[in-house]
Amino acid sequence: MGMLKNYIKSTSGNFAMIAAISVSVLLVAIGATVDFTSAAKKQNALQNMVDNATLAAAQMKNGKPKEMQILVNKMIAQHNTHNWPIKAKVRLENDIVYVDASTQYKTVMMGMVGKDKVGLTANAGAPLSKSTPINLALVLDTTDSMYGDNIRDLKIAANEMVDVMGKSEAKVRMAVVPFGKYVNVGMKNKNAHWIDTTKDGTYTEYEHCYDEQKTIKKRECRGTGQYRNEDIIVDGQYRGTRRIEEQECTPGEYEPTGRRICNMRRTNYTWYGCVGSRQSPDNERAPYASRHIPGIMNERCGTEMLPLVTNLRKVTKTINDLEVKGETYLPSGVIWGWRALQKDAPLTEVQKSYKEKRSTAPINAMVIMTDGQNTLSQNNGQITHNGRNEDNANERTERICEAAKKDNIQIYTVGYRMGAGRGEMEKLLKSCASEQDNFFDAKNAEELKNAFKNIADRLSITRLTI
Repeated sequence: MGMLKNYIKSTSGNFAMIAAISVSVLLVAIGATVDFTSAAKKQNALQNMVDNATLAAAQMKNGKPKEMQILVNKMIAQHNTHNWPIKAKVRLENDIVYVDASTQYKTVMMGMVGKDKVGLTANAGAPLSKSTPINLALVLDTTDSMYGDNIRDLKIAANEMVDVMGKSEAKVRMAVVPFGKYVNVGMKNKNAHWIDTTKDGTYTEYEHCYDEQKTIKKRECRGTGQYRNEDIIVDGQYRGTRRIEEQECTPGEYEPTGRRICNMRRTNYTWYGCVGSRQSPDNERAPYASRHIPGIMNERCGTEMLPLVTNLRKVTKTINDLEVKGETYLPSGVIWGWRALQKDAPLTEVQKSYKEKRSTAPINAMVIMTDGQNTLSQNNGQITHNGRNEDNANERTERICEAAKKDNIQIYTVGYRMGAGRGEMEKLLKSCASEQDNFFDAKNAEELKNAFKNIADRLSITRLTI
C-alpha cells in the first residue's frame, strides 16, 4: 500500500501536464471548427455579392470595363453589411464579364497555432446580355373553342409578353404561328421551292349519275310542345346548353320514274395559304429536305403566320389580327413553330446573322398555347387532317416536341381553361415542355397573363457561366 501511495505522489505532476496538453489540443480543435464554419459563411456571402455584381455588370447597356468596375464596386459595397475589406477586379473577355474578388477572414482560435488570417476568394462570369439573342415562336391555338373571352384573353397576355421582350437587353426576334386544323403560311409562298401548290387554278370534271324520283308525299314535321336540353360542344369544349323542341315527323313518299340522269360536274381548286402534312416519316420532320410540303386546296385556315422578325410591332399586329376557325390539330402548329426556329427551308430567317458587334448563338424558344385537346388527326396516305384518331394526334405531337427539343429548342407549354379531355391534354403539354416548370396551367385571364410574363422574364435572365 505504501508503494502505491508513493507512485501516485511521484506521478501526479505528469497527470496534470498530460491533462493540460489534452485540454489545449481540444481547445484548438474546437477553435478550428468554429473558424472553419465562420470562414465558410463569409465565403458564401462573398460569392453571393460577386454573383449579383457580375449579373448587374453583364446587363449594362454598352458597358465598358471601367464603367463595369465602378458598378461592381458599388454593388459589392451595397451588400457588404459587415464592411469587410474586399478587393474586386472586372475582366471582359470574348463578351463575357468576369469578376474576381478576395478578402480575408481573421481567425478566432487558430491564431494559437500561428494561423491568424485565412484568404477567401470568389469568382463569377456572365455573358453580356446583348450577346445572347433570343428567337421566340408563339404557337397559338385559334380554333373555334377560343371564340369570345378566350381569344381576347390570349391577345392581352401575348401582347404584354411582347412588351416585356421588347425591353430585354438581348436582341429579340419573334414569330407567331396561329394554328387550328392547318397553318396559313401566306399566299406569298405560292411559288416557293419547298411547297406543292400545282393544283391551284386547275379543275377536274366527272360524270355524276342518279335515278330520277318523283315525290308522292312530302316529309312533314311539327313541334310536340315538349323540350329537351342539349349540350353545346365546340372543339372538345363544353360551351353551355340549348333548349330544343322535340319534333314529330311523317316520312315522305317517293317513287322512281325509270329515268337515269347523268351530268358533268366540276371541281375548281384554289389555294388560300393553308398547308397540310407530308407522309410518314416526313410529317414529323421540320426541314424541307427535297420533300415538298403540300398546299391544301379550297380550305381557309385563319390568320397568316408571321416568321421571325425584329420589328415587334408586326408581332403585335399579327396577335391583334388573330381570328378563330376550325378544330384542333396540334402537330400542325408545333412543327411550324419548330420550322420558324431552324436553319433549313422552308423558313430560313434564323440564318440571317446579327450585325451586332457582340453576338453569340441565340436562345431558341417556343411557347405552345392551347385550350383544348386534339380533335383531328392525319390518316395514313392523306395530306389532310380529317381523321378522328385523338391518340394518333397526341402521339405525333409528343414525337415532334421531342425532336424539337433535341434541336436545342426550349419549349414552354400553356394550357388555358382546358375543358373536356383535360387529363390527357395536361399530360401531353407536360410531356412537350422542356422542363417540369415550363408547363403552365392557367385557369383564368390573370393566370394566363402571369404565365406569359413568367416565360418572358425567364428568357430575359442572364445566367452565370461559372
